Amino acid sequence: MSEVTALSLSQWITVVEVPLIIAIFGWIMKMKGEQAAKHEAIASALARVEQKATQDLYDFKLQAAQAYATSAQIQEVERRMLDGIRRIETKVDTLNANYIRVLTHQAPVTGD
Repeated sequence: MSEVTALSLSQWITVVEVPLIIAIFGWIMKMKGEQAAKHEAIASALARVEQKATQDLYDFKLQAAQAYATSAQIQEVERRMLDGIRRIETKVDTLNANYIRVLTHQAPVTGD
């Protein structure tokens, strides 16, 4: 009876180890395929996010270029404002001089 239940080394390899190794190899290949599919899905999603971020950045740069003033425009506005302030300063100086002349009973100064 011991001869019937006991397996020789070659029988053990044939009956147990070869099918087990084949099953493990198949399982590894299946896992590799699943991981490749997951990797592809993640890479695709990342590419879409990157493309959207690039497009959003381009749109923002375009909006900024259209909406905000250039350095030359800012300098022009600053020049016009300073010219206006200088004209006001001249008028205030003239008014102040006239006020002082009125207080000291002298003839007023005429100016622009």
